[in-house]
Amino acid sequence: MASDNMKHRRLQELGESDFEIVDNHPDIRGWDVKNDQNQKIGEVEELILDAQKKKVRYMVVDLDDNDFDLEDREVLIPIGMAELHKEDDDVVVHNLSAEQLRALPEYDEDHLTPDVERNICMALGRSDQTTSAQSLDMDESFYEHEHFNDNNLYRNRLPLSSPGSLMNQGVGNSGYGLRDRIGSSGSEIEGNQGTDQTSYDREKSGRREGSMFREENIREESAVPVNRNPDNDETEWRKETNIDNLTGDNNRGISDDDLGSTDRDSGRSGR
Repeated sequence: MASDNMKHRRLQELGESDFEIVDNHPDIRGWDVKNDQNQKIGEVEELILDAQKKKVRYMVVDLDDNDFDLEDREVLIPIGMAELHKEDDDVVVHNLSAEQLRALPEYDEDHLTPDVERNICMALGRSDQTTSAQSLDMDESFYEHEHFNDNNLYRNRLPLSSPGSLMNQGVGNSGYGLRDRIGSSGSEIEGNQGTDQTSYDREKSGRREGSMFREENIREESAVPVNRNPDNDETEWRKETNIDNLTGDNNRGISDDDLGSTDRDSGRSGR
């Protein structure tokens, strides 16, 4: 459990922050982390974000039940080292040895300092960084490295996107998407309530468009249940709901006489 003052820090756990993952981007918390040989490294326990830049910086990886006989503990792996598996809900990390994993400092949410971040990157083979302990905060240039390029997450598998979005237009993406959320109610600045998905690749089911969708909805919501003559069932239902037979449009304001006239005309033309 993170400490109460975590929300006031630059680096925060996503679950303790005022942010959430945008719709159609995967929530990889709970996914297995594996290497190129499909050996399990651990499981994504949490994500660490930079609240100032609204960017994910690290995965908190629980090394429990790993295939390397590593001590059970939590470590941080920079998000840019992770890629989504092409098909499975797994995170793949390339070129990460058991020795490097052992060299990573254990994650402590109350002591995530610039020096700890540098030690993490040094353990993972990065040499182009300043290791001086004099800095009280991390310079932004520190994150201008492939270790923190969260676009790498989508090298093999793009997030879902809506028609007409930049993603579908081939413009690319802006990394692991985050947005603000308001208070404890869970209501979002951008509108709809978010829902958790076991697989972000799963298509939303039950989506229907056009007149069929409108007509079925109005049947359920507007029609009055009565005992009908089966022969006149459809005509009576349309009179009750004022639904256009061809378009599915709501014709409220049109009189029953008009509807009846339309029915008679339709009947004559079909003879």
